[in-house]
Amino acid sequence: MSESVRLLNGTDRCSGRVEVFHDGQWGKICNNWGNEEAAVVCQELSCGLPQKSQEIFHFGDSGLRGYTSRCSGNVSSISQCTLQEYTGRCEGASLSCAGVPQLRLVNGTDRCSGRVEVQRDGQWGTVCDDEWDIRDAQVVCRAMDCGTAQTAKGSAFFGEGQGDIWLDDVGCFGNETSLLHCRHPTLGENNCGHGEDAGVVCTAHMRLINGTDQCSGRVEFYHGGQWSSATDVNWGMNEAAVVCRQMNCGDPVKFSGSYGQGNVKLTDGLNRCVGRVEFFDKGQWGTVCGESWDVNDANVVCRQLGCERTHKITTIAEYGHGTGHTWTNQIECNGMESTLSQCQQRPFRDKTCNTTSIAGAVCTGSLEVRLANGKDECSGRVEVRHGEVWQTVCDTDWTTAQTRLVGGSGECSGRVEVLYKGQWGTVCDDEWEMGNADVVCRQLGCGHAVSAPASAHFGRGTGPIWLDNVECTGEEAALTHCRHPGFGENNCGHGEDAGAICVGKRPGSFSICE
Repeated sequence: MSESVRLLNGTDRCSGRVEVFHDGQWGKICNNWGNEEAAVVCQELSCGLPQKSQEIFHFGDSGLRGYTSRCSGNVSSISQCTLQEYTGRCEGASLSCAGVPQLRLVNGTDRCSGRVEVQRDGQWGTVCDDEWDIRDAQVVCRAMDCGTAQTAKGSAFFGEGQGDIWLDDVGCFGNETSLLHCRHPTLGENNCGHGEDAGVVCTAHMRLINGTDQCSGRVEFYHGGQWSSATDVNWGMNEAAVVCRQMNCGDPVKFSGSYGQGNVKLTDGLNRCVGRVEFFDKGQWGTVCGESWDVNDANVVCRQLGCERTHKITTIAEYGHGTGHTWTNQIECNGMESTLSQCQQRPFRDKTCNTTSIAGAVCTGSLEVRLANGKDECSGRVEVRHGEVWQTVCDTDWTTAQTRLVGGSGECSGRVEVLYKGQWGTVCDDEWEMGNADVVCRQLGCGHAVSAPASAHFGRGTGPIWLDNVECTGEEAALTHCRHPGFGENNCGHGEDAGAICVGKRPGSFSICE
């Protein structure tokens, strides 16, 4: 275990949110780091190399102090890299390392074929071929980054192994991410000999993904250490026939470029990134039961559709019930899957799905406005989407937090109150003076201030005290534009509520205060 770096909130010891021990305290690494720094952390934790496609991993954030990191040269610890405190907005980096291999293929013709072996307590052992089928092989091929399973081999096709037989009677659905996630008896419990060792043959350099089974999907090729989609330029039936034969899938039935989104879509929303979830299985589209639908499930849908992450989920048929079939199984995603079909599906226990509950999702890719670089999701710089580009908003004539005067003789005198996060609150009279009151009066269309009463002159308010130590120059367009410590930061009681008395409304002036 390293004393200088740790991974928290991950799915195993080799994944999680990255935190470093620096200057006597733990802090977080900001996510603007690079592959070299990620490789140093994985190596330091004896977790192999960083997984590819790190952008799909997110293990939460923390309020710890943030650091930027730069590693150069031959370093073996993140503590040997340059760590610099970052005072701006810092989203914590997440990391998933490959870890110590728990699965390997032995005695095959390439890296993607051979006898299946798993590691337990540092010892490699084989898998018995009882109940071994293409679904089990599919899990192995995916875990080995070897494309799609071509065949599931039995009877020690790749030779007899040695040592323990760790697994027997394996029963996978085919969408698991690890062979150990499949149904099986206790490790080491079996009634087999090594003459029954299981094996697989994977496609190695080609795969079909986002289809309805192992013989349909988008065609991808493995080249230069990564998977890439095949271009549809000059793609025809002859090319499709070669793929089908190589995948041991017979002749092609049809070919197209329609597997980009695969077997999931969002329907009846304002755009493709919001709506009712529909899932394609067994030759038909259907809605998804919403009774167990959660943010992890929705995250997978949003990611699969290229719609970023979940903004919110719906389960009350907000986008309609649809007219076709409803899938009533319980979908259980951990949020890390790349497609919804990889998530576990099983019947509900002790009940049936209430089909009036329909799963829906609103992905962040559907939003036309966002708050950036704030301290929480309800504060920050306002940005709007223009096409595919996020742009800022000029503050000219920008309407800020609503302000009102309460308890006076009319709308132009009284206790100063501002609306924040849907709740009215008062202003403390510390540093309260005529310039502050003048800003309030002008904001409300009430001319200039004639007085800035303090000490709850118009009675004590209730609820939060939103502002304290307000310092205006007198030229600001709104009270919240003046310098202040932040909403809710105060050391006051309502006996110090500030007020304002204004000249009154000028002819032809108006304001909308509530």
